[in-house]
Amino acid sequence: MAYLPKTAFDVMEIRISRPSDRPEATGMAGVFNRVLGAFSSKLNFAYLAMMQLSDGSGHLAGLPPLPLTWGEIKDPHEYGLQVFNWLFAEGSDLRKGFLQARQYAESLERTVPSRGRIRLGLSLDKNGPELHRVRWEAMYDATKSTELALDMPMSRVVREGRPLLWPIIERPLRMCVVISNPRGLEAVGCEPLDVSLEKELINEAVADVSTLVIWRTLAPDPSVGEVASAISEMRPHIVYVLAHAIYGTDGQGSLLFSSGVASPQQLPFSEFASLLVPAHGEAPYLVVLALPQKARVDNINSLALLGQMLVGAGVQAVVAVHAPLPKDQLLRFTEGFFDDLLRTGIVDTAVMAARQSIYKPGEWTWTYPVLYLGSSDAVLFEPFSWS
Repeated sequence: MAYLPKTAFDVMEIRISRPSDRPEATGMAGVFNRVLGAFSSKLNFAYLAMMQLSDGSGHLAGLPPLPLTWGEIKDPHEYGLQVFNWLFAEGSDLRKGFLQARQYAESLERTVPSRGRIRLGLSLDKNGPELHRVRWEAMYDATKSTELALDMPMSRVVREGRPLLWPIIERPLRMCVVISNPRGLEAVGCEPLDVSLEKELINEAVADVSTLVIWRTLAPDPSVGEVASAISEMRPHIVYVLAHAIYGTDGQGSLLFSSGVASPQQLPFSEFASLLVPAHGEAPYLVVLALPQKARVDNINSLALLGQMLVGAGVQAVVAVHAPLPKDQLLRFTEGFFDDLLRTGIVDTAVMAARQSIYKPGEWTWTYPVLYLGSSDAVLFEPFSWS
């Protein structure tokens, strides 16, 4: 039986899609495609945004092409303001729905503070890679002078995963930490990891909750087979992966693991997803995809594709870091994230709280962690009892 969530949050899910007229689609999918194609063709829109609210009401807006100038913006505040105004254009039905929903949510007496009363989920067209490159987490709402991702739990929703599962009540939680530093990284343009530093950061980040979680660490250079065996034997609730990622000219990515010889094995994202979630096997509830301190910054490609694949395969939630965080911010984010997650069991509010802890005006780093969910609900665990 699927889990049916009951929370104090109002849910706002926005689906952004390219025009499509796929004849093979049937039912509601076919209706959506026909409406989308006709609407955008008639009014010359590049995308259609459909907002669904908790009360069942909906709002609709056509969106213009993504501005090419966004890639040239250096200031996250200016970037976030432009993205917000692109999605919630002045006078649009979508903006009207957003403002009304927020006003309604914040006027009610709730068991949650005024911040975080709306849970915002973005469902992006899987056939629109340009949409997944947008830094949605940087959106800035000038009507309240606040960054949305600091004011409300935000996630990117992948609607192709398995049904939502009941929150975990089993104790302790099982966690598998994978740190991959294979030989031959230089040959593929990557720098070797400082494994001692990376292990120290992880251990320090989870020190306060170490008695609540049992974990196994695979380091410094596990093979794909060793990772698969550990996942099969341990059946972890949480998997934390620290590995270099490389990308082909087609945008498809691979993680690097030990091959036992002079060059690393390049494991395609799709095969890694199958490794973590074998056919008819139990999927981890949470996967954290971290990047090494010395990972190269790629402004085109990111772990977004892997995050979507993992949720599509059945993982309930994925936190993917789209660019390496500095040591101090990585420590604060990871520590705050796991502390809040185990206290509440709710992953999107944990990401929001951890994001707040590393926020600095004028810097991008607080936007790097991105949450992918299979549902607008975000309850992963029953809260722990703290003595």
